[in-house]
Amino acid sequence: MRKMLLFFIAGFVLGIFILPMIQKSLGFPSSAEVLERVFGEPNAVTIPIVILLTMLFIYLTGRGLFKQDKKEK
Repeated sequence: MRKMLLFFIAGFVLGIFILPMIQKSLGFPSSAEVLERVFGEPNAVTIPIVILLTMLFIYLTGRGLFKQDKKEK
């Protein structure tokens, strides 16, 4: 379980700090630009939707990792 948790944390940190720099150097749009293109200009309606979808994605990813880890034991 520790190994899986360490991989998850390392991937999360690398995704936050390293991936945006690589995207920018290759000319790809950032995650914020993609979300703006999909949902339009940020306003009082789209901001909570994006926050809820992001939280749901993180929750389901974490839940899947822990279920997978329990099956391996």
